[in-house]
Amino acid sequence: MDHNQLPHIDIVTDQRSALAYPQPEVAWYASLRFKQFLASFLVFSLIGLVYVYQRPAIYQSKVALLTVAPSAVDQPGQEANIQHVAIQGNIITGQKLIELTRETLSSLTSISIPSAPVIHDMLFFEPVADTNLVELRAEGEDPEFLPLLLNTLTEQYQLYRREQIAVATAETSSALNDQFSTLTVKVEQKRDELNQFRSKHNILSVGRDENQVLTRLKGLTDSLNTANEAEVIASARLRAVKSAINKGEAVVPDGDERTLANLEARAQELREEVSELEKRYTPQYIELQPNLKNIPEQLTKIEEKIAGMKGKGRGVALAEAEENYYAARQVAAELERQVEDYKDTATEFTRRFAEHEALIEELAQLELLYRETQDRLIQIEVQQREKYPQVEVFERTYQANQPIRPDYTRDAGIALLVSFLLGLAIIWLIEFLNRDGKSMQGGVGSWSRIYTANNPAALLGQRETANKLEFNQQLVIENHAVSELDVGDMEQLLNAANKEGQLVIAGLLSGLTIEELITLAPDQIDREGQQLSITGSSPRNIQLSPGLLKRITECEEIPNEAAEAEALITCAAFDSALPDPETIDAEVIRRSYITYLIRQGFQLRELKTIIGSVSAQELAGYSAYTVDRTGKPADEINLVYPVLI
Repeated sequence: MDHNQLPHIDIVTDQRSALAYPQPEVAWYASLRFKQFLASFLVFSLIGLVYVYQRPAIYQSKVALLTVAPSAVDQPGQEANIQHVAIQGNIITGQKLIELTRETLSSLTSISIPSAPVIHDMLFFEPVADTNLVELRAEGEDPEFLPLLLNTLTEQYQLYRREQIAVATAETSSALNDQFSTLTVKVEQKRDELNQFRSKHNILSVGRDENQVLTRLKGLTDSLNTANEAEVIASARLRAVKSAINKGEAVVPDGDERTLANLEARAQELREEVSELEKRYTPQYIELQPNLKNIPEQLTKIEEKIAGMKGKGRGVALAEAEENYYAARQVAAELERQVEDYKDTATEFTRRFAEHEALIEELAQLELLYRETQDRLIQIEVQQREKYPQVEVFERTYQANQPIRPDYTRDAGIALLVSFLLGLAIIWLIEFLNRDGKSMQGGVGSWSRIYTANNPAALLGQRETANKLEFNQQLVIENHAVSELDVGDMEQLLNAANKEGQLVIAGLLSGLTIEELITLAPDQIDREGQQLSITGSSPRNIQLSPGLLKRITECEEIPNEAAEAEALITCAAFDSALPDPETIDAEVIRRSYITYLIRQGFQLRELKTIIGSVSAQELAGYSAYTVDRTGKPADEINLVYPVLI
């Protein structure tokens, strides 16, 4: 008997399923989850609404106060005094005025008056920016009591300010009168001291240059400068005369210069006449003519006279220049001596005049204080602040009709919204705590399988078909425990496989399916372009990674059956010592590559260009692995799985 013709029997016992028995469909409003949410929502809503509506309504009344005296009609408004406003705000909400207000209210009304600390907590003041106005507010549960409180408090504040101003005016006037008397005496004493100092040190004027000592010093200095200039001029004149004498030039006194010039001009004319005669006549002829002979004789006399004047003039001019120089020098020396002698007197006067100016400055300061004090006294007497109000109520308070808080409608809406979110959080917490216990519980069953296939491939196919049990059979088979492998596990699996198994794993990690791998032909491999040309139902070009190219080169033949390829993966899984090796198959490896691409931000719609056609349901299932919601194209990510680099 041919043993291959006998049926093959598998007995499956204690087979656990990861899925429970199918549950009947229940309407959403009748589900346990909705009931849990509704219960949580109602409980939280009740708590929130009770908190919202148990709070009392708070009313507000307010009044506006001007904390300074109103400006006169013909005067500009006063500048804002932040410090004054802050002080008045503390006074009006202070313990003293609150106690006075409580006493007044007790005599005006029979209602129960809150204690001073409670009233203090009810009062709020807020300065109006850049003004002397203060807004005083009272907040509380009784809308009728608040206006009464504020009106009484402002009246007490006005009385307090009137008394305070009267006392302050009296005290200030007394202090200013004392200061004024003291300053009067001080000013008179300082004036007497200044007059005595002027008489003692001969200071006639408050102008520095108008006093005799400095005027004389200035005159001596000017005279000395003039004498020095005259000395320089005389010295230059003397040097010029000496230089002219040494050079043989004509030097005469200033009074003879014109006479000498006339003689030289006449001599020049005669020379020209003599020269003309000598050209026209002979010397013998000139001697015989008296009128012609006289011309050379005149020239000789004039030249002798010029020579005499020049000889005599050199001595006179030199003596005159020397006399002028020595006189100028003596005058300059005398003036310099007088200036030096007078410097000590001028220095002493300058020092005394500085003291005089200091006394004048002291007197000016005393007189300034004197006038300021006098002006302040006059202002106090004229203004009479104690007779006029220093506080003005701009806006009287009124009874509020509506509370300022709480906003019950808004707060109730917030409470309901928070209750809704808390209800969702409770459902999430319940699901989170029950997730592990629910997900791992499944049905337990035992049954037998009979297969009649005649070859191992067909037998494997019948086994796969038998594993796909329908839900109406009331039992399910355990799903894959391993959904994907990380890079370390994948490297361990690849190292444990033989050459054919490594080729299968490398192909799956490059985007090929089992069917595409077993039908891969040599003409589909572009080694130079490093691409694989995939044909069939999902034609595409994918990158030929270095790891896949290496396995294709090393492998003698490619597995040509899907069952054989699956068997190679199963053997490698058991040899790799990875946990749950029976769950590692081609789908797990393919899913690991897909999630590797998606985690880099690869666009889901572009997956088919790498891994082939994918159903919409499967594609949607991978959306949980996306990290970049915008998605990246293929040229911006690494398509090569790390173990294939």
